[in-house]
Amino acid sequence: LSGALSVALTLAAQEKFGAVHPSGGATALCYACSKQLQQLSYVYILFPSFLGAVLVVLAGMVVNNLSPLRTYPQAWWFQLEATSSGKPLNSSLVSYFSKFAGAGVPEQPRSSLAQIGISFFGAFTAIAGLGLVSTYLLPLTASPHAEQLKAAFGATAVLVFGASMAPQAQPRTAILGSATGVCSGMVAVIAMELLGCGHMTWVTCSVAVACTVAVQELTASVYPPGGDAALIYVVRSSAVSATSHLGTSAAAGHDWTHGYYAFCPTLIGTAMVLATGLAINNLARDRTYPQRWC
Repeated sequence: LSGALSVALTLAAQEKFGAVHPSGGATALCYACSKQLQQLSYVYILFPSFLGAVLVVLAGMVVNNLSPLRTYPQAWWFQLEATSSGKPLNSSLVSYFSKFAGAGVPEQPRSSLAQIGISFFGAFTAIAGLGLVSTYLLPLTASPHAEQLKAAFGATAVLVFGASMAPQAQPRTAILGSATGVCSGMVAVIAMELLGCGHMTWVTCSVAVACTVAVQELTASVYPPGGDAALIYVVRSSAVSATSHLGTSAAAGHDWTHGYYAFCPTLIGTAMVLATGLAINNLARDRTYPQRWC
């Protein structure tokens, strides 16, 4: 229940401040499910949460703006004046850095208290339902180590209930995006092990997430929790490999993750969150979910 409450509170706060962001739900659920992260206490807020987000945003600014068709960020929370003074930018370097000021897109609107209430109830119900099913119906996924594998559903709940009209929250995108993420994670782990680089977890993580994004764009199924699923799979696989040489029963208990993770919790969990979204989002008169199936 602590995981369900953490995601629900995260989504409520995000809607209140107009900052709905799927990874916030994953961050909250990771902390609630991991005893190791809880030992970090307030340090977890600074690193990896805050500093990690800043690094990704900086990387996005540097790389996205290399494309003439992209401007990142689209907007800041404050206004920045363009430096071109209305004149054409003759220098490609000046044009590149001018994109850092943003495109001036309006910020997210704040939600009403009624909408926040529906989102809170939906997110809590979805994550609590996942916890109940994994504990009593699928006990294989209920071990303390396996709990971290479900963290991506915090991001799924934020999308389905906090941005139910967004293309990323629709069933086709969610199912295909999740499958893409976990398959990319598995392929990355296997490929790196065959190359003898399985110990380089940071490289494997990079390959897994990069492949996830590339395939999702090719299949028109860009879905943020898919990246979470790939990253979590690689990290957990690395932890399994680190203990497997000891021949411990704990390591042996993780052998199921290599094949079982794609089906459960990933696809079954995603389907459960979508089903909860179908039932709860439509309780609100001004919500229709899904916007489309395929």
